[in-house]
Amino acid sequence: MADYRTSPVKRNSTTTNPSAIDDISSQYEVGSVWTNTATGQTFKCVDNTLTAAVWELDSDKFAEKQAVYAAADDQITDTAAGAFQAFANAKVIPIGTLEAGDKIKVYHKSLMVARNAADSHDVALYLGDVATGTLIVQTGDLALDPADYVIFDGEIRIDSPSAGPGAGSCEVDILCKKMVGGIQTESRFVESDFALHDTDAIASDLTIAVDPDAQSVDNQIDQRVLEVEIDRAGVTVL
Repeated sequence: MADYRTSPVKRNSTTTNPSAIDDISSQYEVGSVWTNTATGQTFKCVDNTLTAAVWELDSDKFAEKQAVYAAADDQITDTAAGAFQAFANAKVIPIGTLEAGDKIKVYHKSLMVARNAADSHDVALYLGDVATGTLIVQTGDLALDPADYVIFDGEIRIDSPSAGPGAGSCEVDILCKKMVGGIQTESRFVESDFALHDTDAIASDLTIAVDPDAQSVDNQIDQRVLEVEIDRAGVTVL
């Protein structure tokens, strides 16, 4: 006779994290999945022993997709030249949570809405903020026309988190896709032993920033997509 499962793997979504008492008595089997909807963190049950359940942090997902952003937080316009200005909408990785082996997957798309014909724009990805973070990759000056875009698609793998400025390192593999003047191009940025800023003391926002070569009220660039997902090396929650 076939052996049928009477208690299938359970999935739970709530605004809290699992604990040791979320165990077999609550029908949680090994392999059950728990999602904290407030933080986007996903946990997997690796031991469902009564009152001693063990949950492993499986991934952090900070996803935000929208066809067209309208909020001012997702627009950069009439910006002074000579310094990167970040979109206010960033994805925050809490202080001190990055561990060796974590993979930060990022997908971003920015769209040129309007441009003074003489101006070019440099688009950059930071781990951390513009002032204190790590500049991961930048496009260099691009003569983006209206409807042109820049895409960053790839991952940052943490070799060692940083306990002080420049004390940590990561590996970077980011594909940059561009539409410039109606012409599509791709370039890939690959780097190992990339120095990190102080991830133990500074929130490691995933930040997109833009620097125009001149200021003009005719310039507007919008952030249309920013998705960030962290594949955790494995953190046990008791």
